[in-house]
Amino acid sequence: MYQAMIGNDLVGAAIVYIGRIFIDSIYHRKGYGIRLMDCIEKNFPWAAEFHLDTPCWNERTNAFYKRLGYRIIKKEDGFVFYRKRKNEPMEKLTENMIRWAESKLGSTEYAGWCLAFIEDALEISNQIEVFGGDSAKESCELYKDALQGGVPERGAFVFYDCLCPSENGPVNWGHCGISFGDGRVIHAWDRVRVDDYLAIEKMTALTGDHPKYLGWVALERVLNQKPGV
Repeated sequence: MYQAMIGNDLVGAAIVYIGRIFIDSIYHRKGYGIRLMDCIEKNFPWAAEFHLDTPCWNERTNAFYKRLGYRIIKKEDGFVFYRKRKNEPMEKLTENMIRWAESKLGSTEYAGWCLAFIEDALEISNQIEVFGGDSAKESCELYKDALQGGVPERGAFVFYDCLCPSENGPVNWGHCGISFGDGRVIHAWDRVRVDDYLAIEKMTALTGDHPKYLGWVALERVLNQKPGV
């Protein structure tokens, strides 16, 4: 939606409607759809709202649009109608968090402190406080009521089992990162890096263990966690 303003007064607006997009099936799940949608949205930098629809029966496209932050506004005549507001609070929190995390790429500041990295990304970039566990594994347990499988949505906290070194031998403190929404995860390992969420399972910890994907939790659930619960 383009907005026409006189001072602080809204005097007019126009909605951007996205028609059908198409990705050849041999290129599915390679991030091309995410990049195409990103290009479309960036081509309308002043739009405040995007609308689109997809058939109810198409589970793949419905899951795809939800991962991109589109919200269902109605279901009608066999179609699901979606809307994405660029200035919604949750999207601002997500983009601030990801931007901050990307600014740390290559840094060794958070080596071995994966949970601190993702919590700092959210808290520092948005000047808020969140309440998680003392480790990635403990935080995952706190959010287990909302843990989901498959490709994580943008801004989701992504969790893994992983044995980590301690004074008393290997301990499952787990591992975690932040999802870009296209299968990639930014996380702190020996340095801050970006990897495919399943490729992380092939990495080797100092204990010789390999992370095991547990699932992801939407940012809304992280923000709803109460202290001491």
